[in-house]
Amino acid sequence: MDEFYDCRAVLEELESHTEARTQLCPDFQLSNATISTSEGNWSWRLSRWDEQSGTMEEFPLHVQGILTAEKLPPVTRNSGSDLKRYRPYMHQEVTITGLGSEIFETCYKNIQQIYMAFSNTFPEGTLDGWQHTTFSTFNAIEAGARYFSRVTLSMDKSMYKPISPSNIRIGDVVELSISFAVFRTKDKRYKMIPVLKGILLLDNKARTCRQAFNDDEQVEDTERKFTKMRIATD
Repeated sequence: MDEFYDCRAVLEELESHTEARTQLCPDFQLSNATISTSEGNWSWRLSRWDEQSGTMEEFPLHVQGILTAEKLPPVTRNSGSDLKRYRPYMHQEVTITGLGSEIFETCYKNIQQIYMAFSNTFPEGTLDGWQHTTFSTFNAIEAGARYFSRVTLSMDKSMYKPISPSNIRIGDVVELSISFAVFRTKDKRYKMIPVLKGILLLDNKARTCRQAFNDDEQVEDTERKFTKMRIATD
C-alpha cells in the first residue's frame, strides 16, 4: 500500500462487499450469544445454541476489511527436524483495517462489547486488556491461529474450498471469520484472544491496479536510464 494504492476506490469496494455479505449471511445478534466453559475450566468461548444439532457451537464474527499485514503459509523452514519440533507452536496471523469506514468501526465496537461480556465473567481486574492494534491512525483488528490443531472428523464438520494463501496479499479486501476465546494465564489471570477461523478473498483490484501503475513507473524509469546512456554515448 503506497502512493499508487487508491484508498478511495478500495473503500467503495469494501462498503459494497460488506453490504452484499451482510445480506447474504447476516451475523447473529450478540445478544443471542453466551459464554461456554470447557471441561476443566481451561478455556471460555463465545458460543450460541445450534437448534439443528442441539449443541453449543462457537459464535463467529464476520468482519470485512483491508489486509494490512499477514503471516500466512507456505512455511519456509528448510529443516524437516525443526519443522516437526516447532509444528505445535507455529501460527498464522492477519491484520485488517477499514481505513476509518463506519461499518468497520461498528465491528470494532462489537469486539469491545465481546471483551466486556467476558470481563464480567471473571473477577474484576483479572482479564487482561484486549490488545488491539492500529494501521496509521486507523483502528485495526488482528486475529491468528495455529497452523495445526488436534481435530477429528467428528469434531469438524465444516466444508471449505481450498485456496492458496499466496493469493491473499496486503491491500486486498478480505473477510475474516473470527471466534473469541479466553484462556487462563499465570497468576490466576485471563486473556481474550481473537481466533482466526477462516479468510475469504473478496476483491484485489486495488492491489492489482497499484501493481500495474508501479510496473509502468518502472518501465518509464528504465527508458529514462537508456535515454541517458544513449546521450552519454553520443
